[in-house]
Amino acid sequence: TYVLVGSAGTLLSSSDNGATWVSRYANSAVTLNSVAFAAGRFVAVGNSSTILTSTNGVDWTQAVVLNVSSTLVTAAHDGTKWIVVTGSTNVFTSPDGLAWTSATTTGGGSAIGLVYGAGKFVAVGASGAIRTSTDGLTWTARTSNTSNGLTDIIYDGANFVAVGSTGTIVTSPDAETWTVRTSGSTSTLSAVAFGAGRYVVGVGGTMLTSTDLATWSAVPN
Repeated sequence: TYVLVGSAGTLLSSSDNGATWVSRYANSAVTLNSVAFAAGRFVAVGNSSTILTSTNGVDWTQAVVLNVSSTLVTAAHDGTKWIVVTGSTNVFTSPDGLAWTSATTTGGGSAIGLVYGAGKFVAVGASGAIRTSTDGLTWTARTSNTSNGLTDIIYDGANFVAVGSTGTIVTSPDAETWTVRTSGSTSTLSAVAFGAGRYVVGVGGTMLTSTDLATWSAVPN
């Protein structure tokens, strides 16, 4: 099952590889910023501390969140717990995706993208900010070698790949030492994915692909 989220409570699911989409959970008008899947559960997060969960992508319920109003940006799971990062220095944590508590971080900051891999959470954000944490609470700032905003990050099992504004692509094997790649684009790259040995990044009509992270080619419209 594939799930998409968006503004005004938009939540869509597809069970036929994206050929058709069905609107789900019409009980919220809050903007949903991202959705993740791990440990047998989808977790969608959004504005006003909204967290929705589902085990099948079809039936959704609102999770219990303490009375803290935050913009929830994105979520990740480390194998034992969920972490949701916000537009501030606090995070939300949960052992099961159902009951959540707010925690103040050390060294944390606002983030736009989040991933877990190689034993650590990695968060990216404005002005090239990259932070890493082994527990989601204590964070260490890393040098990304770019001042451009970063919007998304993935881990492919061997490398972290982050993308952002002005065609920015940075990669790292350990999330500590980062290399700036030449994308050949000046467009904002808002998303990155990996599958079948190929990386794909893009936004709107701009799409770039690579098999080695060093050489990127534009996909014709």
